[in-house]
Amino acid sequence: MAAQSKKTIYLIDGTSWLFKGYFAVDYRESIKGVPNNAVFGWCMIAFKFLRLYQPTHVSVLFDAGLKTFRNKIYPDYKANRGLPPEDLKPQFKLCQKAADIMGFHYELRKEFEADDLIASMATLYEKKGFNVIIVSVDKDLRQLVNENIKILDFKNEVILGVNEIYQKMGVYPHQVIDFQALTGDAIDNVPGLKGVGEKTAIEILKLNIPILKIIKNSDLLNSSKIRGLESLKNRLKCSKDEYLLSKELVTLKSNIKSDWSVKNLKYRKINKSKSSLFFNNMGFTRMVKMSENYYE
Repeated sequence: MAAQSKKTIYLIDGTSWLFKGYFAVDYRESIKGVPNNAVFGWCMIAFKFLRLYQPTHVSVLFDAGLKTFRNKIYPDYKANRGLPPEDLKPQFKLCQKAADIMGFHYELRKEFEADDLIASMATLYEKKGFNVIIVSVDKDLRQLVNENIKILDFKNEVILGVNEIYQKMGVYPHQVIDFQALTGDAIDNVPGLKGVGEKTAIEILKLNIPILKIIKNSDLLNSSKIRGLESLKNRLKCSKDEYLLSKELVTLKSNIKSDWSVKNLKYRKINKSKSSLFFNNMGFTRMVKMSENYYE
């Protein structure tokens, strides 16, 4: 008897789709005067996803707010990011409603980022024997990639596995956490280690020596090809706290508990009456027709 092929679950970064929609679509409003260009863009991306990938199991994960548990660890985490534009604020909940209307399981959780929910769900479903496809280009998620967990660059319709991550970054997925802890992240305001850029981090990680060992004994770097080695060795001597803090900030939570049963994450398809009402109220009349291929 031939072995059955593994099922696939898609885990979508719903917040990233929202921002893509907001910046890609000109300002528009619902019949009640509510801004909805991001919602329009979100739904168009979702329809394209359904058409191309026809998922049997899928979940859309959203950020729940600006503050997470990481801000308790480091108050300046993402402090350099401004508030969302006023016309975008009402569209967060509308995109969540759109996800539900379109038949997707969706979730957001206070204190956590969408990436943490994706990490926990990916870990759980890998153990359940699924192939996991993460729909996002967020570099933080690259730490999750392995033989069973891959990333879909949806815009370019490219799957990123272990080798593709290495080709892009110069490090393997299991090294991504240390890579980000060493280099920091200006966008998320993760400090990293002073003076350690991407090229230096790659050379350090090529040695396959635990970073804390290198910090304790920087002479372990003597066989590397790092420029300005002596200066780096001196800086590393007092960088333990910065490394541990940065590593904690960039490490995704993979043990969040929730009712993520296979049944709950099955794609439900689109309810005709609810979707027609929603899309007509939004002024998305073309989507009423687009929904016909996905009705329950």
